[in-house]
Amino acid sequence: GHMAGSPGFMSPEQVNGDEVTWASDVFCLGAVLAFAATGTNPFGAGPTPALLYRVVHNAPDVDAVSDPALRSLIADCLAKDPAHRPAPREILARIGPLGGESATALPHAQQWTPAVRPTRADAVPTRIVPPVAAPPAHQHTRVDTAPAQVYPAAPAPADVRPTATGDGGRRSRRAFLFSGAGALAALGVGTGFWLNRPADPDPAAGSAPAPSPSPSSAPSRPVDLVGLWPLDEATGQVARDTAGGHDGTVTGVDWQGAGEGAAFDGTGSQIVTAGPVLKTGEGRSFTVAAWVRLAALPGTFATAVSQDSADASGFYLQYSSEDHGWAFSRPGLRAVGRTAPAVGVWTHLTGVCDGPGRKLRLYVNGVQEAVVEDTGPAPATGPFIIGRASFDGQPRDFFPGAIRDVRAFDRALAPARIAHLV
Repeated sequence: GHMAGSPGFMSPEQVNGDEVTWASDVFCLGAVLAFAATGTNPFGAGPTPALLYRVVHNAPDVDAVSDPALRSLIADCLAKDPAHRPAPREILARIGPLGGESATALPHAQQWTPAVRPTRADAVPTRIVPPVAAPPAHQHTRVDTAPAQVYPAAPAPADVRPTATGDGGRRSRRAFLFSGAGALAALGVGTGFWLNRPADPDPAAGSAPAPSPSPSSAPSRPVDLVGLWPLDEATGQVARDTAGGHDGTVTGVDWQGAGEGAAFDGTGSQIVTAGPVLKTGEGRSFTVAAWVRLAALPGTFATAVSQDSADASGFYLQYSSEDHGWAFSRPGLRAVGRTAPAVGVWTHLTGVCDGPGRKLRLYVNGVQEAVVEDTGPAPATGPFIIGRASFDGQPRDFFPGAIRDVRAFDRALAPARIAHLV
């Protein structure tokens, strides 16, 4: 018998014998992509027990992945918490044009098989593999430390002829990795096919060679980014939302120019959208982020980002005068950071609401500094607001200083992805 999975490519929940879902396949995809990009496992090598321990407890080593976009994607796929891993549709969106047709032509990107309860890894179940015919000459076999097994090669499309010779039709390594990620995410398959994939088709059989993308190419905008206000306008009474189209009406804001954001006077300055951007109620996950710079330490609360309801804001990304620190808050509860706010210093704040997990998390400059139980999820159906909050039905907590690059996501971002916002 063999272990149901290769050490180093198994998800933490599979190692622990917990429920296995599509998120487990995403973790395996991240491990395979890291191996394909670097030639090494992101959790190292060594005896199986040590390797499985690192899968469950240690952070993956992805520093050797040279491409920033691919490194970020791999890190997010390898999040320990399944809820923090990107969904297949997000993987496709982040791959963007680098994935070619494989990243866009398959509409069933989230039709995953139901969750299963695996046998624990230490039980060593018996795996039955039916006999197969001898493989064709071009077939690849698994490259790992598990006993060698041969699987039948996937049939080639009718209009191409498999071959292992020639480099004319091969895409760049970066495009190849992104394309492979897109195909796996779209099909919802395990990592076995990736490790046993057939050779690239011969371009002479009728298919035009795929162009190699420019090294400067970047993935398309993530589908979970529902709002992005750069606040880099020079003039005007409108703050553009370049992601979701939720432009904001500007009141009392002084535009500072590219890279310097918008200056708020702390008494009446605000940017207000026409309606809500995020769903903030029971069970809803979301993330808000912004760069902020205080002009002075406020004597009261000062909110950079919020979303209104009839009585109070549904959340506050703010400075807390009671705690003398940064906070991500709901009415009546706060996750307060450790970093002391400094006047005149740009600071990156991220607030994460994990709806199913009922947690509020605050990140300061990409590092998690606080987490609290979200005991009061409030559905805020009013406008998204930059520069103030609301309480008791009145505008409150005006922010004194500059704000730029405000972002809203309709999911709880993983720590690795938050770090890349900074």
